[in-house]
Amino acid sequence: MNSKPQDHAAETELDGDQIRDRYSQLTDIWQEADRWHWYTYRYMQNYIERAAAKMAAGPGIKLLNVGSAGNEYHIQAEHYHVDIVFDKIASFPRAYEASAEALPFGDAMFDGCLCAGSVVDYCDARKALSEFGRVVRGGGFLIFDFEQTRTLQLLGKKDYGCDFCVVDTFYCGETERVRIYSPEYIRGLLDEVGFEVLDQGFYHILSPLAYRIFHDENRAAGFAGLDPVARHIPFLGKNSCNVMLTCRKIGA
Repeated sequence: MNSKPQDHAAETELDGDQIRDRYSQLTDIWQEADRWHWYTYRYMQNYIERAAAKMAAGPGIKLLNVGSAGNEYHIQAEHYHVDIVFDKIASFPRAYEASAEALPFGDAMFDGCLCAGSVVDYCDARKALSEFGRVVRGGGFLIFDFEQTRTLQLLGKKDYGCDFCVVDTFYCGETERVRIYSPEYIRGLLDEVGFEVLDQGFYHILSPLAYRIFHDENRAAGFAGLDPVARHIPFLGKNSCNVMLTCRKIGA
């Protein structure tokens, strides 16, 4: 049983305009030269394909793809692309400029929802997950990822394991500010909106510790190759930087 998350009225804000401006300037979100995020992308791609197959995703389903940037992750479905920058999705027949926190759709409209690429880290997870719970029908699914506070990069620091905090991180050699969350906090939010967690994936386990030592994301990314071993080591296995969850909406 997950504890009920507190209603943090004073949750630290991120600069939405700055996030949108920075994101709109990116022409290639996943760059192979950026070893850290290239590993992230490959792990997500593999996880999403497996999870979607288990949830019986197929051409006949209506799939909400939030923060997609035009990426369908090889899922055969009727994709409804949502992004904060319309140019990223303008070529698709069902494209909507909107935030994960305020989706322009009716209740229980979708068979499933996909939200990949740390989208939740750039918004208010409570609002976003509430919206996912509203638009996904009973029996439908949710696949999404987030960065967590129970990471070796924060071990021994005051924010390790806290509900959420805002941290400075990196992307393509530049500093980014994001929200990160504890798994317990996220599970509590999922409980509130009627999702049960069916599966979880942990990745970037030792690489955050390596980054803490070397201060070089590309060098540290090499340690992500140890994830398959680290996942089976007590304590280490769930102390990753990133988490992916597959969930089912409770109800018929």
